[in-house]
Amino acid sequence: LSLLRFLLRLTAQEKVMQGPFTGMKFSVPDYNTAMLSGTWEKELWETLDDFLAIDPKRILCIGAAEGYYAVGLGIRFPNCRIIAFEQQRKYQIMLGRLSIENDLSNLQLQGKCTPNMLQQTLGANLDSSIVICDVEGYEIELLDPSNIKSLSKSYILVELHPMYVENCESIILNRFTQSHEISKIKGRVRTLDDLPTRAVSFLSLLFGKETILSLMEEGRPYPMDWLWM
Repeated sequence: LSLLRFLLRLTAQEKVMQGPFTGMKFSVPDYNTAMLSGTWEKELWETLDDFLAIDPKRILCIGAAEGYYAVGLGIRFPNCRIIAFEQQRKYQIMLGRLSIENDLSNLQLQGKCTPNMLQQTLGANLDSSIVICDVEGYEIELLDPSNIKSLSKSYILVELHPMYVENCESIILNRFTQSHEISKIKGRVRTLDDLPTRAVSFLSLLFGKETILSLMEEGRPYPMDWLWM
């Protein structure tokens, strides 16, 4: 697989190959190949397009990791303030480097996002704010509009983690059903059609279908679901 990773990087020229972040420089060490191929969480492409109509003034990326979304959205929305929360130092370093590599000037890096920090950051939320939350079950602690009133006025995209918190979907739905329109985005298994054509054309000369499909594995026990509120 190291050869496969090398050839994908070579084909992509260290830039995201497709999707909303096409062309983003992405030379993250030990990267997930699904990010470079542009298939990472491909189910969210349409939702990310919805952001254009919202024209947000702030986007909060909570659980920003190496910065795929924080940096990608910073490029796509150059006049929007991107606030990236990430508690792990190794990811903070990667995110900082990725931001510099892509010449971003609108990204602010923070540490762990606590409920108090989220409340302070959102403030009265008189502008258009989007909260993107991927925190391995901690969303139950964070996304509570009874504690953080501004959440009831924010657009929220949250990845659900039922493997960590039982009934997490119903808990979130009950909290926001009165204030938000809510759509569920279902995860799905990838096929070769999800990969960029030029990647499939080149790699299929050397590798079989199952090996090429492994490029899109996201390291999850099963396809994940999201709520777009």
